[in-house]
Amino acid sequence: MTFDKATQLFRDLDTLLDDEKAALMDGALDNLPALLARKQALLEKVTQLGPDAGDNLAGLQQKTLRNQTLLDAALDGIRSVSERVAALRRVRDSLDTYDSEGQVLRVSAKSATHLERRA
Repeated sequence: MTFDKATQLFRDLDTLLDDEKAALMDGALDNLPALLARKQALLEKVTQLGPDAGDNLAGLQQKTLRNQTLLDAALDGIRSVSERVAALRRVRDSLDTYDSEGQVLRVSAKSATHLERRA
């Protein structure tokens, strides 16, 4: 690969990491699969450069670590929302209370799923 092509490859990778950061900051997680596919293609080309590419990759390492931190935070947020939704479903379906002996007592809060008509 020529020097100009290698330089362009690193510029493309740098731009992609900025795009990935923007997607993570904006919450546009649905953009991540396409970005991942582009990143894999670019990294495949980087591996063909050989050991001399390491100097250029060192500059991109900080952006990669930053994006990994953002991705971890996004995943933590998704887990938190998932746990909250599960808790709300439990509250909707039942009520946990305590009996006189301090034991948890679950009271079903489900309503009838059918409508009865009376004349």
